[in-house]
Order: sequence, then C-alpha cells, then structure tokens
Amino acid sequence: MILGAGPIGLVTMRALRAGGAGRVAMVEISAARKEKALALGADVVLDPTTDDVAATLKALTGGGVDVAFDASGHNETMAMAIECIRPKGTIVNIALWEHPAEIDMFQFLFTEAFLTSSVAYANDHAAVIAALASGRIDAAPLISKRIPLEEIVGGGLEELIHNKDQNVKILVHP
Repeated sequence: MILGAGPIGLVTMRALRAGGAGRVAMVEISAARKEKALALGADVVLDPTTDDVAATLKALTGGGVDVAFDASGHNETMAMAIECIRPKGTIVNIALWEHPAEIDMFQFLFTEAFLTSSVAYANDHAAVIAALASGRIDAAPLISKRIPLEEIVGGGLEELIHNKDQNVKILVHP
C-alpha cells in the first residue's frame, strides 16, 4: 500500500512493480492523481473520503497489507498505515513531513509492526540508473511535460506549485 500518489508515491509504485511486487494499492484523494496511479499500474486506488480503506484492504489481503509506504506525510496517513498493516508488517515513511508526527502508540503497539524510513541514498543511484537503462523502470510516463531552461520559473516551478495534481515531473532541457 502506498499512501499518496504524488511524485514520490508514483515512483515508489513503479519501483515496486519493477522489483516484482504483487498487488499494489494506492490511497489518494486527488482525482487527477488517482487516474495517473491507475494508468501507471496500481491495482487499486482508494479514496479515503469515499472508501473504507482499512476494511477494503483487509478484505483484499486477508488481514492487512504487508508493507505500507507513507508518501504523504500527514498524521492521518500514518494512522491509516497503522490501521491497514498486517501484524508484524512494515511501515515505511518516505515523506518529508512539514510538522512533528503524532502517532497513536497504543494502536501501533498492537500491530507489532516495524516502522522505518527511507530517503535517497547515493548508493542507491547506481541500481536505479541500471533499472532505467535496462528498461525495467520506464520513466517516460512520469514526465508530465518538457520545457526549455528559459521557462524553468513559469513553465516549471510555478506550474508545479499551482497545478501539482496534474504534474508528476517536468523535464528541463537546455
């Protein structure tokens, strides 16, 4: 399960697919990002504003997800990860939180889950580049548009700020 179908969540989903993961479920509220997640290979995309995420995933998995990636960085998404994880599963934080996290340690205790985090490491780059070069990971669907260097502010940064749901990555070329 991946909470958040923004750039980090979508890239995580593509990496899981390239690594041979079974079913991949994503949780997202943005309509545009839900469509993108399905188009890029998510098996199911749930919206916590309309779906009972925990009940659905527990029914699909027979008791909870093996791994939950929080790519959103909100207290609600971490709580959802705890609610959806199978006993002794793993929760991985891959989000940049903008505030201190609040975790219901009482609920977390009874999952006996592992909580860890991951950030981009220099040692991982070679493996990612090899996967891209071999075609195991196709980055093309993640590129929303291509712009020249002189459009980096208006066509790049401002576009990502004002239309983040419609864009994954914008490729800048000289």
